[in-house]
Amino acid sequence: MFLIVTTDAYEGYLMLITQLLLTFILLALTVTPVYADDLLDGWEIPKSKSMKNRVKEKVLTWDEEFKKRQTKKLERSRKSMREEKRSERRMKEFESIISEDKKRREEKEKEYKRRLEKKEKEDKKDREIVEKEKKVFEKERRLAEQGDADAQAMIGNVYQYGKKIFSFKKTMIVVSIDFKEAIKWYKLSAAQGNAEAQYKLGEMYQHGHEVLQDFKEAIKWYKLSAEQGNVNGQFGLGEIYEILQKYTKSHKWYNIAGRKTEMARKQRDIVEKEMTPTQILKAQKLAKEWIEEHKKK
Repeated sequence: MFLIVTTDAYEGYLMLITQLLLTFILLALTVTPVYADDLLDGWEIPKSKSMKNRVKEKVLTWDEEFKKRQTKKLERSRKSMREEKRSERRMKEFESIISEDKKRREEKEKEYKRRLEKKEKEDKKDREIVEKEKKVFEKERRLAEQGDADAQAMIGNVYQYGKKIFSFKKTMIVVSIDFKEAIKWYKLSAAQGNAEAQYKLGEMYQHGHEVLQDFKEAIKWYKLSAEQGNVNGQFGLGEIYEILQKYTKSHKWYNIAGRKTEMARKQRDIVEKEMTPTQILKAQKLAKEWIEEHKKK
């Protein structure tokens, strides 16, 4: 440091103070730049980039970088927390899904086992029923083989229509349809005078079930059945004579069968429309004579 000495004391003091201030400012800027802004506040600074501006810029740069670093750390921390929460939530959802799926599988397995057990019980019960019906059929067949006419007619009927058992969801066949066997047993029974077997044979010959359609043979068996008072045989005769347009005979047998069945009476009234009054009177007379004759027997 050096002092400028002039002859004028006033100017000397002024210069001294100025130099001291400048020296102090330079020291302050060099040692503690943070306070330079306060010290230089209000002073005119040259327009060129001064120490104050450089210091301010440096401080601002450090501050911005620090804030940026802190902001990034904070963002990373928040992001990490969000990811952890999201991961925990997903894990809980996944565990919930697995738990629900496990429950559904267990319920399905229980339901399947329950249905299986129910089906097994139903099947067992159905098998028992089928076996029971087969035993009944075999018993009747043994009687038929021994010559029992009623048993033979029953066995023929079973073979004609088959024997089935209907359960809730299925049909179980005990005996399958077999027209040849049916005719065989019907003939054996009919030969012994069984009226129902005779009617069944007439029906099979009328419609040609496993035999050639033969109205003559059908009338033969229908007559044998009808003469014994079998209403089905009587109705069958009325029907076949109607087909052959022998309305007087058809009316006679429909009239006789009409004593026991509404259907025969309806068919008799239909046949009357094709007949003359004379034919109707004759048919009525024939029916009356037949009834009177069979009352004596």
